[in-house]
Amino acid sequence: MTRISRTTTGCSLNWSSLVDVVIGRPAYDSYLVATARYQGVNVIDSTKTLLAVHISEKGVPYHGSRNADKRFNADRIGNFRHQDGFPTSAKLATSLDFEGNVFIIRRQ
Repeated sequence: MTRISRTTTGCSLNWSSLVDVVIGRPAYDSYLVATARYQGVNVIDSTKTLLAVHISEKGVPYHGSRNADKRFNADRIGNFRHQDGFPTSAKLATSLDFEGNVFIIRRQ
C-alpha cells in the first residue's frame, strides 16, 4: 500500500496567466513549473519515486529544438530563470520510507 501525505494551501495555478506555448518545444515544461512556483502553488519533485519515460529516437536528442518553430516558446515566454522550473527547485519532494511507502518531505 502506498500512502501519500499531503499539504494543502488552497492555492492553484492561474492557468489564464500563462502564455500560449507549444508542448514538446523547448522551455514549456520549465516555464509551467516556474510559473506555478511564482504563484505559490505547491510543486512536488517526484523524480525519486515516480518512473517517467521520455520517448526518443536513438541518436536524436532534443527533438523539440530540431523543429522549424523551435523559438516559438522562447519568443512567447520571454526571459525567465529556467532553473526556477527544474525539479530540484521544488520546495517539496517525494521520498520512500524503509517499507517502500511514498511520502512528501519539505526541502530546506
